[in-house]
Amino acid sequence: MSTAWACSSVGVCNRGSVAQKGQWLVCAALRHWSSASREDPDSGLWWSSRTRAAQASTASGGCWTRRSWSCAVGCRVRARSSRSTALTMFTTYDEQRQDRQLRGWVAEDGIPRVKIKIGESWGRCEARDLWRVARARESIGDTAELYVDANGGYGAKQAVKVAAGLDGQGVTWFEEPVSSDRLEDLAFVRGRVMADVTAGEYGYALPYFRRMLAAGAVDCLQADVTRCGGITVWLRVAALALSHGLEISGHCAPHAHAHAAASVPILRHLEWFHDHVRIERLLFEGTLDPAAGGIAPGRDGAPGLGLSLDAERARPYRTG
Repeated sequence: MSTAWACSSVGVCNRGSVAQKGQWLVCAALRHWSSASREDPDSGLWWSSRTRAAQASTASGGCWTRRSWSCAVGCRVRARSSRSTALTMFTTYDEQRQDRQLRGWVAEDGIPRVKIKIGESWGRCEARDLWRVARARESIGDTAELYVDANGGYGAKQAVKVAAGLDGQGVTWFEEPVSSDRLEDLAFVRGRVMADVTAGEYGYALPYFRRMLAAGAVDCLQADVTRCGGITVWLRVAALALSHGLEISGHCAPHAHAHAAASVPILRHLEWFHDHVRIERLLFEGTLDPAAGGIAPGRDGAPGLGLSLDAERARPYRTG
């Protein structure tokens, strides 16, 4: 029987003779996220909710900030290969830590697209947001693409004002400049900025995406296979995007998306989510390498999503 596993952002989907191991492996992943964030100051791992507000005062202006996931955005899938984007930086990172991570992703890993979080303190630190974007551009040089994600932290007019500052740094991707629940505001911002406005990561059913597309709210539609109803629904969302003349981007959980994304001709890229990749590499064999910003799922002929559990590496994290 097959022992292939697929790791996602919220746990593990299992199949075949190892189905009974799912519970302890999910606990293992969460436990590792927690311990890694304490033991490795550069891990960027926080296994609490992505949207949880962290009342952490920063050194610049005493701004209160939200801690956000650290991730690698940036794989695209063409035919049987996929293009990957960069990694997302915490708003709480100081200049040295941000520079070190960005240079590592671009210069060492060869990922030509990176994303950082802005919208610190729900939009109350615009000057620091723009300062961090300028520092990010210095770190990655002129050729790498620079994306930002505000996680809905700005108001509509505020987002337009911030976008004018982003233009000077060559930012081409403005993710959730306002809340994705406010489709009219998203459309307002989209019609007034140069960067592509994107959203959709919280979509949970086809009508959600249909309403977003009908509102003209985005330039590129995002969808997350771990939230929207699995691979089947993700492919249907891609078809909806195609019907509106748009591309789609896979949000996080890269190994859960990779094969489906490789089959979609309108894929913009796949988010190479740093936190999830760390867990996948820790617990599984068969993980992909985003060298030069691309992956090629399925080349080795492995079944399912191409991953197999390394039981020995996982054993220390077993809880029952």
